[in-house]
Amino acid sequence: MEEVYQFLRKCEYYFLATCEGNQPHVRPFGTVNIFEGNLYIQTGHVKSVAHQIEENPKCEICAYDAAENTWVRVAATLVEDARLEAKASMLDSYPELRAMYNEHDGNTVVYKLTDAIATFSSFTTPPRVVRFGFKEAAEGQINCQECGAVCDKHDVFCPNCGNKLDKRQM
Repeated sequence: MEEVYQFLRKCEYYFLATCEGNQPHVRPFGTVNIFEGNLYIQTGHVKSVAHQIEENPKCEICAYDAAENTWVRVAATLVEDARLEAKASMLDSYPELRAMYNEHDGNTVVYKLTDAIATFSSFTTPPRVVRFGFKEAAEGQINCQECGAVCDKHDVFCPNCGNKLDKRQM
């Protein structure tokens, strides 16, 4: 996760893709923060992107580093964190946003990235995958080695990605 955070910070801007009905929407974003060991992004409740995330929390983020000719794509599920501490942490990381946002304003919203699969790519090296934000498997469960999803111990294949589960992990 730290590597994804550093890459997004280095790029300064990334593109966030959401969906409204069957229509994709993509827009530039610039906020990313680590709070309590999780990766967060931020927007305003009044924006259409917040309504799209509320209806369908699955998203993709894409950022390109022109100097290194590499990019990252992050598929994730966004979970709103309504705590003032999470909002304040984001705004403290981007003090210039305090002219428009405040953790007490009822408009600021921060989202934690969960079930995230980040793929680092370039034209010269094979893709490399980093997973973060998945729940840890509890007793009687197993984490899928392919996508990280929590699966039931009786599952033969991961219901999230279809990967055959390795029961030796239990």
